[in-house]
Amino acid sequence: MRTATCSGGVVEYPVLSGMLIWLGSLGAHSDLSFLLHSAAILAPFAFATTALLACMTRWWAMLWAAAPPLVLYSFHNWELPVVFTSVAAVAVVTYGRSLHPETGRPRLRLRTSAVCAAVLLGIGFSLKIYPGLFVLPLAVYVLTANGRGRRALDWAGGRVGGRSRDRDRRRDAAPVHGRGL
Repeated sequence: MRTATCSGGVVEYPVLSGMLIWLGSLGAHSDLSFLLHSAAILAPFAFATTALLACMTRWWAMLWAAAPPLVLYSFHNWELPVVFTSVAAVAVVTYGRSLHPETGRPRLRLRTSAVCAAVLLGIGFSLKIYPGLFVLPLAVYVLTANGRGRRALDWAGGRVGGRSRDRDRRRDAAPVHGRGL
């Protein structure tokens, strides 16, 4: 029986994904052993993502867990760590903003949950590019999450729009000197 060997090549993934792929290649002497090592690395990310989704959505997480693409493609593509970091970022924010049953206040301060989510999205960005796109909605949420932030943004927006109207009114109402009737 002939043994196959893995050969090197170019990895088009960002740094952390490349490191995970390299980790999966350690000790792999064939394509099958690389696939098995990859599955061993990626399976915990699938289980952790399923657990987070179950905490957030209860039984609806079964739609994720029982989906054929998850079973068929999860170990051929290195998306599961990225999906985990994105779902974990959303989970941190939703858990942090949920109300504590005894106190009736949010479980985490907005800043704490936003920083944790931003760190997770940063790690996700080091795995793939698209979690970086989730930073903008996170920033908008942080700026508008509580009444103070929303009122401040409304006031600032109203003030910017109001300045031009005030300037126009002052110009129209100002007496014109040097012009006689």
